[in-house]
Amino acid sequence: MARNPDPKPGRWILPLIVIGMVAFTYLFVQGLEPTPQASPGETATTTMIPAVPLDGGPIDTSESTLVDAEVQAYLDQVTLLTTDIVALGAEMVRVNEQWDNREIEFGSARNELRDEINVNVALWGDRVVAVVPPASLTSQHQVLIDSAVAVNTAATEVLAGIESSDNGEQRTAALVSFEVAVGAFNTGADIISG
Repeated sequence: MARNPDPKPGRWILPLIVIGMVAFTYLFVQGLEPTPQASPGETATTTMIPAVPLDGGPIDTSESTLVDAEVQAYLDQVTLLTTDIVALGAEMVRVNEQWDNREIEFGSARNELRDEINVNVALWGDRVVAVVPPASLTSQHQVLIDSAVAVNTAATEVLAGIESSDNGEQRTAALVSFEVAVGAFNTGADIISG
């Protein structure tokens, strides 16, 4: 009987299979069509595909990791509005603290409140109203509009308070109302952003 020089004759088959798999994968990937990209000025749309459960159960469409372009644009605007009102709130607190500590003159405090902060708060409120939410977020956006109105009203009352002849009670109360309204806006924005 002749002796087999290779005691494991099948060991060369596995490398051939691996090489074949790599070649097939390369050819398959090269044959795929590229994903269409939105050109500048176009709005990209995203199709949401629900995940198929591994156990074969029903498809759950309530959880989707993708957000369509309209919702994402709205969320981006809400984030920007939130950032802006936080900055305006910080300015409101700074001016009032400086006035309370007599670090700035009355005229400077009043002018900054009247000519800068209140003007910017009013413009910010107009931006909140101008945002068009997706149909699914209309009621949540109304909460933001209501909060923006309260922020604007309170800012006006802070200015009236600094101009009043009382000992600062009106201004202090208005400042608290301002901070509460800003907090309500931020809470509404957090709920929307989920």
